[in-house]
Amino acid sequence: MLINEVEHIVGLSKKSIRYYEENGLLTPKRNQENDYRIYDEKDIQKLKIIKFLRKLNVPIRELKQLESEN
Repeated sequence: MLINEVEHIVGLSKKSIRYYEENGLLTPKRNQENDYRIYDEKDIQKLKIIKFLRKLNVPIRELKQLESEN
C-alpha cells in the first residue's frame, strides 16, 4: 500500500506519517525499483495506535520507549 492510500485510511497527513517514520516509530518496506514506501497492515495498525496515543497527548519520546520495549 502506498502513502496516499495510508493517508486516506488512517486519517493522517503524509507529513505526519513521514515524521513518525523519521522518529523510528514506523519502518515501512521500500520498493527496490523506485524506492517508494510500501506499507502493510501492521504499519496501518501501528499508525492507528500512534494517532490514538497522540490524541491522548502521549509525547513522541514515550512512544519511542514503548517501541523499544517491543
